[in-house]
Amino acid sequence: MLVRHRFASGVVLVAIALVGSVFAFARPEYRQPAGGRTSKGTGYPAPRDASGARGWTWGRGQPGFLPSTGHEDWNLSEVGEHELDGARFDARLTAARPETVKLLAADRLGPRDLELLLSASDRHGATCIGAALPPSAAQFFCPSSTGMHRLGRQVAFVVVAARPPFDSRGRREFPYFVEGVARGDVVRVQWESPSIETVAARDGTTTLRERRFGQSAYDRKAGWWGTFGYTFTNAYLHGVPAKPWRARLGFYGANGVLATLDVRFNRPGERLYAVTP
Repeated sequence: MLVRHRFASGVVLVAIALVGSVFAFARPEYRQPAGGRTSKGTGYPAPRDASGARGWTWGRGQPGFLPSTGHEDWNLSEVGEHELDGARFDARLTAARPETVKLLAADRLGPRDLELLLSASDRHGATCIGAALPPSAAQFFCPSSTGMHRLGRQVAFVVVAARPPFDSRGRREFPYFVEGVARGDVVRVQWESPSIETVAARDGTTTLRERRFGQSAYDRKAGWWGTFGYTFTNAYLHGVPAKPWRARLGFYGANGVLATLDVRFNRPGERLYAVTP
């Protein structure tokens, strides 16, 4: 639960609690168990600061890693090497070379529910971006691909998982998980979602009101190969809309908005968005 403090003329609002809870804003530093070293995102630089296909290139070559043991650096979902087999099999029908598939980021939402953001290389050595959302086949976007899978115009790739609703304090809440990777000219990603805030006054009375809550989900300087992730729970005071899982993400470059993404779900599910201007 988030707690804020604000002052207003005539009344002191001593605490404003958001019902729509944010569980993670950005990837933290990760310290390995038993006194191991600390991994920082700056050790994994974002893509080159460029638009188009060049914005999907990395100074150190193809990003990502091979989870041979499931515990490399910040592999918090403990993805095993064998869990990339399905994506490698699917890559055979794309421009990506199966043997080059690596892990960028993952969300393990259940024993058999693992979402993967991937990288690979095509036959020209160019980097591809992929995503695997079982039971659907993994998709790969490469500069050498054709049609909708040609990599370059996309500003970001975002995976959203809307999870089953639950009751909390008499209200119905709608959680979702977000995992994404941004092109090199994206300097920050801002998101906002509907929530409820409880306003406690000095006299002990409280009131509830709906508002839109937002915060930064990504800062290019943080690194992490340009990936980002967060979790939020939507909550409503005056009725639940037909599509209660919802959020708006803004992708900003140095000179303003590059693209926006409006997320809407009417039932639990998972979806890959290729975000374009």
